[in-house]
Amino acid sequence: MPDPDYYPSWVTKASLLCIAKRYEEAKRVLKEAKRMALLSLEGRRDKRGYRLYPDYGFYGDTSDNLKEIRQRLSWLRRREYNHALLYRPYDFDLQVPPYRLGAARGPE
Repeated sequence: MPDPDYYPSWVTKASLLCIAKRYEEAKRVLKEAKRMALLSLEGRRDKRGYRLYPDYGFYGDTSDNLKEIRQRLSWLRRREYNHALLYRPYDFDLQVPPYRLGAARGPE
């Protein structure tokens, strides 16, 4: 089970489920990632003022990551499983942003 406050781990789990061809489970996991990303954008805080859902986006850009999560969800809803980026995990450890969904190109 991914860390409930860390939406990149939910995206990684969804990618692994897609590789295993468990698309319905991947859809459920991506919905949770979307929910966590939305909570991160809202910046909810606890009673002491600490942020409950920190922004873990690439370079602090959760809104771009949310767009990618929504794109992956739309592919799964339409049963379009031929997109290579559907199977790409979140590369937080690499600290490099992925190629933007829908416009993937290799290094030039």
